[in-house]
Formats: sequence, structure tokens, C-alpha cells
Amino acid sequence: MKLLSFKEVQVILGGRSRSSIYRDIASNTIPQPYKLAGRVFWRDDEIFDFIKSLTHTSSDSLGVKHVQS
Repeated sequence: MKLLSFKEVQVILGGRSRSSIYRDIASNTIPQPYKLAGRVFWRDDEIFDFIKSLTHTSSDSLGVKHVQS
């Protein structure tokens, strides 16, 4: 597990703006950050799990069936 800074999360999420990320936090769209020494950080596994869930959600809405190996 690694802690990701705000800027790292912005890059991972495709360059989302600061205000968009805070709006997503408020609406519980993305995982809640951890506050340390006046800064916010995210666990990398939580962010990557969130991104994976988006992939499954978007393909499910298209009627794509997932095959488990």
C-alpha cells in the first residue's frame, strides 16, 4: 500500500480538476481521503479498486458479460 498525494490522484483520474475531485468526495463518488498534517492522501489500492469498479459498471451497462477464468 502506498499513499497517493492529491496531484498523483489528479493524474490517475485523467487530470480532473481540484474542484471536481472535491465534488466527487462530497458526493461519495470516489473514496474518502485520509488527512495527515493538513494534507489529503488516498491509499493506492482504494483508488485502483474504484477505477476497476468504474470499468465493470460501464461495461455492465453496455450488456457486456464478464467471463471468469
